[in-house]
Amino acid sequence: MPSIIQKIRQEIASLIDVTGHQNAASIATKIAKDLGLSGRMVEFTHVELRNKLNESRFRQVPYSQRMLFLPHCLRSSTKCKSNYSDDGLDFKGCSQCNSCQLPKIKKLAEDLGYLRVACVPGGSMLEKLVLKYKPKAVVGVACNAEVHLGMDKLSMAGIPNQAVLLLKDGCKDTEANIPEIKEKLELIDPELLEAIKEFKARKA
Repeated sequence: MPSIIQKIRQEIASLIDVTGHQNAASIATKIAKDLGLSGRMVEFTHVELRNKLNESRFRQVPYSQRMLFLPHCLRSSTKCKSNYSDDGLDFKGCSQCNSCQLPKIKKLAEDLGYLRVACVPGGSMLEKLVLKYKPKAVVGVACNAEVHLGMDKLSMAGIPNQAVLLLKDGCKDTEANIPEIKEKLELIDPELLEAIKEFKARKA
């Protein structure tokens, strides 16, 4: 039996072709009402709708041309030993500290070969780092309000993106959905993935 998340995605896929011109929030509210969802799941549905609209182009971008943006509220407010640089949190204290999810999430992206992982305090730094590193696609993790602000800015810049909502919001000590982040990070066209594997095999 499909999970509620699978049902939401099925509803989105069936509506995109005929309602792509409508307001995404209105569509999300309709889907949520049809499925009897909570307010939290309405937010998820809205973000997942926008993800679906971006997914086809996002899948065409190699991992090496993507960036992952994480919110600084994921760091431990009492134990984090990393400092801030011009590129956001420097992650230098992560090797001596395992008090938050940042190291694990960062490693997921790095193992795939992502261009860069940035932990930033807000949208202004996202814009700055996108201009600096010029990724062709972006994965972002944030609260509902910040997710939509970031997706708006990236869409205006023509950069396909995927977003993941925090499980626990707030200004500090928040919590991320690591399995969902992993899922978004790994999204790629199968033919492109095969080409990347062949290229790496030839270089080895």
